[in-house]
Amino acid sequence: MSKLLQLLVDFDLFEAVFAHIRSRRDLLSLALSCRMLKEFIIPQLLFSRVCFRTESDSSDWIDNTTNSLRYLLTGSDTTYYDAVRCIEASGLPDVCGDDLQRMRNLHTIILYSAHSVRGLSSSSLAPTRLRYLKIEHCIIHALEHLQDLSNLHGLSLGLHGGAYWLTLDSPLGKILFNSRATLKALSLEGIAWQLPPSRAHSALDHGDLVWPHVRELYLRVVRSAGSLPLNLALAFPSTRHFYLPSTRADYISDIHDSLFVSRLESLRGKWSEIKFATDAGATLRRAMVCLGDTDYTIPFKSYLVPSLESLTLKSKRSIRQYPLKQLSSITPKLTFLRVRFVATSFLSFAETLEWALSSVSRLSLKYIHISCSLFGAFKQHGRTNTPDAKIESCAKSTAEKASTLFPSLRALCVQWSNGRVDWHRNANEHGVAGLCRVSMADGMADEIYYDRGETEDFIPWAVDMRY
Repeated sequence: MSKLLQLLVDFDLFEAVFAHIRSRRDLLSLALSCRMLKEFIIPQLLFSRVCFRTESDSSDWIDNTTNSLRYLLTGSDTTYYDAVRCIEASGLPDVCGDDLQRMRNLHTIILYSAHSVRGLSSSSLAPTRLRYLKIEHCIIHALEHLQDLSNLHGLSLGLHGGAYWLTLDSPLGKILFNSRATLKALSLEGIAWQLPPSRAHSALDHGDLVWPHVRELYLRVVRSAGSLPLNLALAFPSTRHFYLPSTRADYISDIHDSLFVSRLESLRGKWSEIKFATDAGATLRRAMVCLGDTDYTIPFKSYLVPSLESLTLKSKRSIRQYPLKQLSSITPKLTFLRVRFVATSFLSFAETLEWALSSVSRLSLKYIHISCSLFGAFKQHGRTNTPDAKIESCAKSTAEKASTLFPSLRALCVQWSNGRVDWHRNANEHGVAGLCRVSMADGMADEIYYDRGETEDFIPWAVDMRY
């Protein structure tokens, strides 16, 4: 901070003002109120994470403050470029590879497709500090321009255009080989495994294919007659968070063995797969359970364990047939609970909210996330016939009840087909602590923190990953 700013700002007042900031839009308003604050806030805070989107994108999920400032970023002042740490882009926005070259501190890129940035290539990213790359819809040929990337910490690719044959000489194979010593999180979708099996745990010294630091792993391996065997325990000896693939016929779902799962701390899968891991000796701290139509007949105690601190229950039907009250005795250490279900009407939604809170009131929860797909939502846009204002009013009542019912609760989220509201426990102007409405960005940050128990080096897209 400049010396002039230090001399002219009353920092007691400055601290009081910042205590009321709830969103990036508030930051922008504060920045534009004073030239000195503008010079400090805009480059250092608003541009640390920039969202580029097309004008036709009407998504309510993106804070458009950074989008409205895109022209500052593409200007001649390098101050804004140096401030950028993370870029998110969808559609075909006004950003190109030449812009990326000027962002010397850029470490994270999240793209809807490889075409979201014109001229995206290894050379355009070379001057940056890129560590995390996610491309949701990646055409196979786009990887040819990225094959020289190396030293990535996180890589997430949704490969489209047919099965991708992952060989040593393929562009993706080169990226993975050149990131063996640094990669910590890996998500690959739509690959046919053609890499030779690893031979030893110390294979890094021999140029073999071992990724010793990958802790978070998600693989969708396509069934293929020519696929080579994949030994996860050898190739990924440090993996602690594993996301099982879907049960689609064209994906291999049994690529894991008892040795691999016995090391896990976090697992996503069906109840039988959670049980397989705990029976193998895994001390699970985090579980994401995909519930089937009749899984309510399976007792929680047969697959949930006392070591769990974070639990996600995802049902494609109502959740009310599940005995949530039993969680207090089966998982006494639980501090994070996320429940997803389908409701047939607004009344069913409201009743389920109240029922869910009452059922888990004996747990010392720090974070609760209740997510509902309302029956009858339009399939194309996910919109619901129930007005958002009515749902938000119901969610507000839920937050007020939760604030009293759970003294330990630090944050709460209620999400539905086309909306989301978040609360965080803060003291109001009278010094009384309670749940206060916060922005979605702050709510998602809370979700990551209380789910994983850490924020250092987290994978920025993991908050909604496959649950």
